[in-house]
Amino acid sequence: MEDNQDLSFKLINPFPTSAQGNFGKDKIDSSVLLSLDVEYKYQFYDYCGKVVQEYKIPGSPEIHNCGGYIDKLFKYRSPSLKQYIQSIGVSPKLFNNSEQFPILSSRSPKLDYLIFQYIAYLRDNKICDRVKILDHGCTVAEHLDLLDILLEVDRGERAKDVLSYYGIDISALALFAAQEVHRDLDPLHFNLIHKEGSNLEFESSFFDITFSVGVVNYVKKPLNTLKSLFRSAKYASVLALWVTSGSEGFWSINHTGSNFYFFSLDDLKALEHELPEGRLLYSEFIPEEKTSQPSSYIGLGSDQTSTLGCYHLIFSKIDFCPLGCKPLI
Repeated sequence: MEDNQDLSFKLINPFPTSAQGNFGKDKIDSSVLLSLDVEYKYQFYDYCGKVVQEYKIPGSPEIHNCGGYIDKLFKYRSPSLKQYIQSIGVSPKLFNNSEQFPILSSRSPKLDYLIFQYIAYLRDNKICDRVKILDHGCTVAEHLDLLDILLEVDRGERAKDVLSYYGIDISALALFAAQEVHRDLDPLHFNLIHKEGSNLEFESSFFDITFSVGVVNYVKKPLNTLKSLFRSAKYASVLALWVTSGSEGFWSINHTGSNFYFFSLDDLKALEHELPEGRLLYSEFIPEEKTSQPSSYIGLGSDQTSTLGCYHLIFSKIDFCPLGCKPLI
């Protein structure tokens, strides 16, 4: 093999999405039964679209989620990442296109920064001594680790001293991993709850802050759950929420075979009207066609996908407004 031979790989989509998917049509034959078989594997294609090699991997989304988020947690715990944050400072600049640590430019850290700003506001104004937070769909509690770094670098505080953390998740495996990698935390202020995310039984204003990164879109009762997250937050709720620009929300199925609900703006307007003590803000909107997996939804064509996207959303019950946020409606 010659030394100068080009061995670089090129990412291609062997099955590009059609303009109109089966579920995007106005009329669907109700007699059609969908059978979905999900298989996980890496595939390598040649330029003609022929599979030249493939590697099958375990087919459990629970294992994938747990492993993926453990990987993220260990990235957060890297001393070099902490040094980088110290050199940049905790500001919007930190979360915009970091070539050295691209993970900081992803969705989850941007939401953590919004949560951090509320924590700082509540403590600076002596509203809360210890801030009680709910992580809805917590997986391995990786949000707590990044919040800990932001607090330490910017304020000289530690999460274990100023936060009371509650995490809820449907995965027993993820919660076991969360417990194992946070053994140093006081169990009085590190609470993990194993249940499906629709079953929120907390009193109104039980938490200071609630947050959820897309998990509300997956639960059995998304509208009721969103309302519960808003009501159980005393000061603010921070979310990544997938929406449609259509007049009505709708259910879809994603590539893992899970049901997924797209909220409509009318859904959100109705909630804001029903809960007048808060207002909806957003810091960013990311169209679905610009995400890393724009063809994740079974039966949806590119025409309908172009109407979808994710809001970085806040339901705020206080006058404080994080940097860069503006009213949703």
